[in-house]
Amino acid sequence: MSGPANPPANSFGDLSQTIPAAPYLSQSLLFRVAVRVEGTAKAVLWLRVNRHDGTVSFIVNSPDITANQWQYYQASGPVAADSDQITFGLLNFGSGDVRVDDASLHSLQDFAAEGSRPLSETGLANLTAFAKVLRVRAALPPQRSGGADRLGRVQRARSAGD
Repeated sequence: MSGPANPPANSFGDLSQTIPAAPYLSQSLLFRVAVRVEGTAKAVLWLRVNRHDGTVSFIVNSPDITANQWQYYQASGPVAADSDQITFGLLNFGSGDVRVDDASLHSLQDFAAEGSRPLSETGLANLTAFAKVLRVRAALPPQRSGGADRLGRVQRARSAGD
């Protein structure tokens, strides 16, 4: 998206998309995109959720984006149960180019954190081997057979298939 050489004050360009909110009702969304800015432009990421009556139930704008190297930016927010539309996009203020790539919109429920679980035998062996390489000495559980320290017994890290 390119801005004109001498843009009028307070003018901007907009690259956005509007989608139905139905698949995301009562969830939280994450809009993520890689952005790079060239010249004197600045970009702003935005996310808005509208209700059926046209009122805005949620809107957020990112801080100004001025980085001339590719970086990921994100905006997130809730989608109310009475929402109708979701609009997300990027604004270009000033002259110069705003480049975008690898944009995605996801429900944060898609990324639910996995709970902790016990370390497998292979995982423990790999962790122990890594600690040995770094000469880290820590209190590790004794071996099941004989109670010897695992640091002295692991010779190589095993793959998950071993």
